Amino acid sequence: MTAITIKDFKKYYGNKVGVESADFKVNEGEIFGFIGPNGAGKSTTIRAILGLLKPTSGTIKVFDIDCINNGELARKNIGYMPSEIALYGNMTGRQLLKFTCDLYKHNYDKIDDLAKTFDIEIDRKIKELSFGNKKKLMIVSALVSEPKLIILDEPTTGLDPVMQRVFFTQMKEEQKRGATILMSSHVLNDVQKICDRVGIMKNGKLMTIEKISEFKNKYLKTVQFDCDSQINSIKLKGVNNFLKEDGHYTFQYKGKINDLLQYLSEYDIKNLSIVDSDLESVFLHYYLG
Repeated sequence: MTAITIKDFKKYYGNKVGVESADFKVNEGEIFGFIGPNGAGKSTTIRAILGLLKPTSGTIKVFDIDCINNGELARKNIGYMPSEIALYGNMTGRQLLKFTCDLYKHNYDKIDDLAKTFDIEIDRKIKELSFGNKKKLMIVSALVSEPKLIILDEPTTGLDPVMQRVFFTQMKEEQKRGATILMSSHVLNDVQKICDRVGIMKNGKLMTIEKISEFKNKYLKTVQFDCDSQINSIKLKGVNNFLKEDGHYTFQYKGKINDLLQYLSEYDIKNLSIVDSDLESVFLHYYLG
């Protein structure tokens, strides 16, 4: 069974485009990365999955439940953490987590374990907590009912490096118990570390979806070398983001390595390095290339 099925999804706000084209599936049990800048359509898509807005056209299902016509039923399977902090300040953390469990008709068994894992003082009032601790509390709130689908919007913002590692470890634990995770993020390194597949949104359109393991290798290599000769450009198809500085050259390349090596053989190249590009370089390829 697929956890999320989105078909021909479009959303317009009057004449303004929220999502122009989105058509994809998230497999049950995978961690799916959803990336793109503000305004790309990620949050609109997430709100539609949650049944909080009605698409202009298209269908969205969570575990075969129609999110448009049966949003309340679909949300029973979803633990959600929004990017904005919106909590009841006069509640304690424990009261909030119990409230969450009650909404899902779930027991309180996971509250103390998760609070310990994320190092939260849950018996303090929420308004007394720091930004980072509020963010951790929101993560725990999304997990505490052991939902089948976890949707996280910018989850690592405000977490220190140690707690980020705790977060990644916990996400893998959630995956092991069978949960599906959709993680929207601007922190591309986070997506690269944890996700099985990634989708890139641009101007309201889903540009591509691919496995992280294949994504970088398929699209771009980062090429660096030194050369005493002056090179003003690399006139080879597939070259992007060409930079030069004091005899050091860097660019991204999509194409056959043999073609690249043959081209560079005309120059006195030193210290040549050709490596897989990181996800950020691939992302820039879609937005700048």
